[in-house]
Amino acid sequence: MKLFKPWTRLAVIALALLAFFLLAAPQCQHPPCIDNSDCSAKDFCQKADGNCEGWGLCETRPLICNQLYAPVCACDDQTYVNVCYANAAGSSVLAQGACDEVLCPDQECGPALMIPIWQCPNGTWGGPTGRCLRQSDGSCGWEIRQCPGQ
Repeated sequence: MKLFKPWTRLAVIALALLAFFLLAAPQCQHPPCIDNSDCSAKDFCQKADGNCEGWGLCETRPLICNQLYAPVCACDDQTYVNVCYANAAGSSVLAQGACDEVLCPDQECGPALMIPIWQCPNGTWGGPTGRCLRQSDGSCGWEIRQCPGQ
């Protein structure tokens, strides 16, 4: 006596395959974000170094960091021991070095630039960021974000 008819066996196999593909299909592991509110509580919006205003990807905040001293100025304008500590605090890196070496007081840059922001072809934004940064020659100047590839 047969328990299943041939078509029933095929239906069971088809349902098993469907369940496998629906449940085991890779999900987007790192969704795009603008800030930490776009990510889960255990994640933060990781951006490329110096790209504090642009798009990033949600990444898991580190739970343990090494003690290597390599100070970074993070996008929250705080100095951290290293990149890992900045990421654990939910911030990406603005620049290598302590913030007092990277950031300048606004008065050293003079009046704020009245340049409009613009949308880049990849969906990010270009234009003034409102940060007064130390330049390579030691002077201070307003940061202007360029579109990627320009």
